[in-house]
Amino acid sequence: MLVLSCPYKLRLLEGMLRKSLPQAIVVHGAVMNINRGNPIHHEVIVDSWPEFKVVLTRPCKEVINSLGDSERGRERRKEERIFSQPKGQSKILLDAAAAKQKKLSVIPYFLLEPGFRLSSLNSSSIDLLNENWAYGRNQQSRRYLAKMIQHFPGSGILNEEGYLISWMLMDLFGTQAHGYTLPSFRGKGYLAITTKALCMQAYNAGYPLYGFVVLKNNHMQRALEKGGYQKVSELSYLCFHDTT
Repeated sequence: MLVLSCPYKLRLLEGMLRKSLPQAIVVHGAVMNINRGNPIHHEVIVDSWPEFKVVLTRPCKEVINSLGDSERGRERRKEERIFSQPKGQSKILLDAAAAKQKKLSVIPYFLLEPGFRLSSLNSSSIDLLNENWAYGRNQQSRRYLAKMIQHFPGSGILNEEGYLISWMLMDLFGTQAHGYTLPSFRGKGYLAITTKALCMQAYNAGYPLYGFVVLKNNHMQRALEKGGYQKVSELSYLCFHDTT
């Protein structure tokens, strides 16, 4: 096994893995994060180079079978209109501006109830996220969520009193995860808004738009499908080493 530490080779690896999406999505996201400052100090190991069949990322001790240089799994990433104005409105505005020889920039927006607003996540949110995560409520999960908030994008909605009521994070694999809305605020589309806001950040940073959902979490699966996501046939198994 070889430790791949050369920045040039790591960029090449990222491009190779991108051609094998979605099968290589987990390791692809980890390599992207390594190539963008390596905020959580991972390293990449391959069985051989430049021809490889297995890629490992540490310290997670995660093993991903890569498709290597195969032409299978051509890149499925597509441009997604993650934000939109009412149907046809932006075109009408642009046409009107063109008729008057005016330059007009169309800015995407969300509609929220008065007093509600979008927000990033910070350390003050860690305990709330940990308490409402099905795999949380312990010190290990708290440390994990703290790292995600510190190093990766996140989006949330604050109510009139400034309390966080809905959120979505990007994890170390470059995917949307840990989405949640407090029970008393459900049914109003808040999770869809936080997801779309996070998608804009991820898309602008060059990340493919993917999300992880636990198989039994049917509610989240339906929510993502309603937002335009499609299921892929492959399953990903995430293993976290308990250091507590």
